[in-house]
Amino acid sequence: MGLESYNLLLVPHDSQVTIEDDIVDYVGGRRISFSKAVETILSIKEIRAYVPPDITASKNAECYYAYSDAKSIVEIEINAGIVEKEGIEEISVRFAVTSNEETFEVAVFISKVLNERLRMKTIDMRLKEEIDLTNDFQIRRSQKAFEQKKRMFYEMYSLPYNCITEPMNCGKAFFEALRGK
Repeated sequence: MGLESYNLLLVPHDSQVTIEDDIVDYVGGRRISFSKAVETILSIKEIRAYVPPDITASKNAECYYAYSDAKSIVEIEINAGIVEKEGIEEISVRFAVTSNEETFEVAVFISKVLNERLRMKTIDMRLKEEIDLTNDFQIRRSQKAFEQKKRMFYEMYSLPYNCITEPMNCGKAFFEALRGK
């Protein structure tokens, strides 16, 4: 997980997950049809296909989507950017660490929809644990972890807290926008 983003990782509901350092390992779990995952993602209002500016030749553009409105941008990456005929094992739902609270809520909503429709579960990569998105206490813990990472980011770059107010993408696009600040 990059410094610039907050990441919720969705994996099949029946997989066994272990997290050590920043490495997530999961065993078992049924793979999900790529076409079903894409159909489900695109059924969520405001989500469109998206090609990150820093996509490499080894990645497939059809694995990237983004929710975008006037206040929020949430990126979605299927299977770490790789199409596999056996199906998908993971979906990353992520957003810029400078994002507002509404963006966090949008990411949780998207994750809830995908969990329900594709039988997945969510791992908060900052907390390094599975979180139940039907449990308000666990969602609040995740939100506090996001807020803490956001504060640390602003401190690390010696920027005034919340000086970045416009919605931003993750990765290369984020750092290019940051250079302009």
